[in-house]
Amino acid sequence: MRVRGRSNKFNILAVARYPVGGIRTYLKYVYGQLDPTRFKFTIAATTFPETGLLLHDLSDFEVDILESEEEAGNLGLLRCTREALRRFPVDLIHSQGLTAGLLAIVANWGTRCPHVITHHDVFREGQFFGIRGWFKRRLMAAVLGWADLIVCVTEDARRNFCDYLPWFHAAKLTVVRHGIDTAAYAGTADLRAALGGAGRTDTPFIFGFLGRFMPQKGFDVLIDAVAELTRNGDPARQFQILSTSQEDRIGRYKAEIRRRGLERFFVFSGFTNLVNNLLGKVDCVVMPSRWEAAGLVAMESLVAGCPLIASDCIGLREVVRDTPTLLMVSEDPVSLVLQMKRAMASEADLRAAFRDFTSVARNRFDVRRTGAAMEEIFLRLAPNDRS
Repeated sequence: MRVRGRSNKFNILAVARYPVGGIRTYLKYVYGQLDPTRFKFTIAATTFPETGLLLHDLSDFEVDILESEEEAGNLGLLRCTREALRRFPVDLIHSQGLTAGLLAIVANWGTRCPHVITHHDVFREGQFFGIRGWFKRRLMAAVLGWADLIVCVTEDARRNFCDYLPWFHAAKLTVVRHGIDTAAYAGTADLRAALGGAGRTDTPFIFGFLGRFMPQKGFDVLIDAVAELTRNGDPARQFQILSTSQEDRIGRYKAEIRRRGLERFFVFSGFTNLVNNLLGKVDCVVMPSRWEAAGLVAMESLVAGCPLIASDCIGLREVVRDTPTLLMVSEDPVSLVLQMKRAMASEADLRAAFRDFTSVARNRFDVRRTGAAMEEIFLRLAPNDRS
């Protein structure tokens, strides 16, 4: 546990089962829009390497962090949340994801502190089987009804929620679209040209994969696409896949790359917290996702003016609609190959189109709008009268 400060500010208890990736970025971006003289945070979270970065992300705020070891699972986070409610004067619980939300509902049973859940995922076919799956969905809808509000980050996610949990009270469901700190990404893609890479056919064309190494993100589809691109020898234009790595799951992907003899096409740079810097080193970002609730990397790429190939999966399709994004069919490596070839063949025109779109992207994905909407929700559900 790490603790900083005490105050009478509006205290938000953020509960996070997985305070990494998109959830950590959400906390950084959205909470960062609030006023540090009015708000503070207590964070109940599972211990991961990224958990400690939350203190850095929210360095302008008073922050108390209570951590539960990953081995303790959901029960550990439940105890951690109860401890936070017992020890700190919490004005509102803000759970990150439905699992954290369900645990917080149980922890909050006798307290009835106002509770908002931000839904960071979507339901998928195969999660609920037969009559047992039907009862599971009914029970989930009933328990989630004890929260005051569920916030979906896209309209796609809201419709998906309603499709799977049609019994949930519609008045307790809303959409606050995700956003990013647009100022941090403005003009980043120009760095690639400044480094002498963009537009030169004598240097490899760099595709960037910036997602986590989990089945959802489709890295295996990218491996299949590279194998297809190189099936008949060297492609017309040399290319490389630049990717960040931070998880154990990367091992099996690396083994598959070695098995297919594709090592020279993949470069694993190691984990970086500075995505904007990485965007300045690639010619095109690739997002072959199977599903997304939204798609922060797509927003970051579009604001930076970096060409983007994205799948037409749920959530991501909403983010890239009416943008210059090259759209591939989800889980289809042949479709990805076609778009990768297109990106390499029309590099200058594509870069110009994305650069011209940056002003639209900055307005569309500005997290200040998200932060203002969430602040209004927090204060409406739990007006603070202690300060």
